[in-house]
Amino acid sequence: MEANNKKCLYEALDKSLGIGYRRAAWEGALNGAFSAIEPWLVPTQVPATRVPCKQVGRSGCDGYRIVAHANGTFVGVCDEGNCTRRLFSEAELVRYEPNITLFRREVARLFGIAPDLSAPEHHTLHPVGELRLGKEVFGVKIVGGLDPGLVERMVQLLWQQTRQKQLLLILSETEPKDRLKGLIERCGWIDYTIEEQFDLLPRGLRWTEGAEERWEGFKSTHGDTAAAGRFPEQPGLQWPDLVIRFLDGHTVSVRGGGFQGRFSYAEMGMEDKRTKAPDAQWELLRRFAEEMGLFTWSSKSANDRNKKRKERLARSLKTFFDLPGEPFRYRKEDGGWEAVFNIYVS
Repeated sequence: MEANNKKCLYEALDKSLGIGYRRAAWEGALNGAFSAIEPWLVPTQVPATRVPCKQVGRSGCDGYRIVAHANGTFVGVCDEGNCTRRLFSEAELVRYEPNITLFRREVARLFGIAPDLSAPEHHTLHPVGELRLGKEVFGVKIVGGLDPGLVERMVQLLWQQTRQKQLLLILSETEPKDRLKGLIERCGWIDYTIEEQFDLLPRGLRWTEGAEERWEGFKSTHGDTAAAGRFPEQPGLQWPDLVIRFLDGHTVSVRGGGFQGRFSYAEMGMEDKRTKAPDAQWELLRRFAEEMGLFTWSSKSANDRNKKRKERLARSLKTFFDLPGEPFRYRKEDGGWEAVFNIYVS
């Protein structure tokens, strides 16, 4: 399948979750790619009630309004009076939507997880199954829809309703997804874009060249390495590229390179072994976050003991992230320290 056709298919899937289009509309949107996606379409129960005409967008024309008559005929009426009435066959008004159940089953098969084909709570979020990454089990869902704002609201609602971490599969990059990805990261979850990862066959999916290897690398990066108490290796990553955000008193969200994830104080090696509570290094790290990366003599809880704690904190961060150079810079102007990385509190 040509690359442009494949991109067109994923864009169509992304924008049509929970929405049906007439065959003519699909053909117009997909051009020569329609034959490839046709086996993936299923008819909806609700026929079209509006059909575009040549005047749509001109002179305020809203296209044909479909009127069903008792004798089984369907008439297109132009309420603006710009178009001549015309008859439509029942077949012309059938709307088709992606067979998302088949798509979910195939994604689960390729990901090697048991499929979850339960009914989605909303047409923007479709369950696929559960995937173990390291020590945690993630719920896997396909996310998409025509209205980006609605998609974001449903992701927020899911975050409020579940304590399980989520791996959200974004169908395509056709619309800017920075806001959605930022929201997913703030939830402490993971996103993975599956556009161009699969070829669509008549009744199934297959990995594109190199895609399966990329997926295995993604799982390794977000799974076993993170669970082992070390930040996953990110070639070329430097301290200024790192972003640490405190989600609460025990957890931070970390973004750097191609990785984003959530870590507890224990996973970052800052646990008091006696009490199992956060140790002094973690508390100092939070002070840095509250001051947006600064710690001076005017900072809250500033005292001489923090000099030694800062040294231990630097060692802990260097061990966890394994990055070259020092994570803190001494400030001659006020005798304080400044984080070379980015850190703040939600």
